[in-house]
Amino acid sequence: MLAQIMAGRLAASDGSVQCDGRVGYLPQWLGPISGTVADLLGVHNTLQALAEVEAGACDPALFDLIDDRWNLPGDIHACLTRLGLAHLPLDRASETLSGGETVRLMLAGLRLGGAQVLILDEPTNHLDRQAREQLSKELRQGKETRIVISHDRALLEHADRILELRSDALVHA
Repeated sequence: MLAQIMAGRLAASDGSVQCDGRVGYLPQWLGPISGTVADLLGVHNTLQALAEVEAGACDPALFDLIDDRWNLPGDIHACLTRLGLAHLPLDRASETLSGGETVRLMLAGLRLGGAQVLILDEPTNHLDRQAREQLSKELRQGKETRIVISHDRALLEHADRILELRSDALVHA
């Protein structure tokens, strides 16, 4: 619940949360997933706009949608490669993905979407050992601020700072 409040998905009953920058949230419970890999990454519409412009379309709305993301296909490939997912076609149905693939794709989507603050709620829950290692490596390479809620000690070993939330206090570990 605290992660949802920090991400702005749930209102706090008391107090407030302030954050400078774009927040990306990876929930602990993914819920039903539909669409394609491109949809899960949040890039479907931009890729479609790029294809239309490359085919000769001149609609200003397409250029607005693309903004400065002209290298999006290359950025997608690089991000998916780092997460061990480069083999996934962008038109693959997301319902056919494993839980671990879905989590890593959602993280990739946050990165591709320009999140400056990542709030990750138990991100290793659905991952096997290899995927946990890839996720950990990817998080270490990121430049954004990361708030990770986790019981995974191996993941937490790479944290710059650990805070433990107890029922009555926030403790520096």
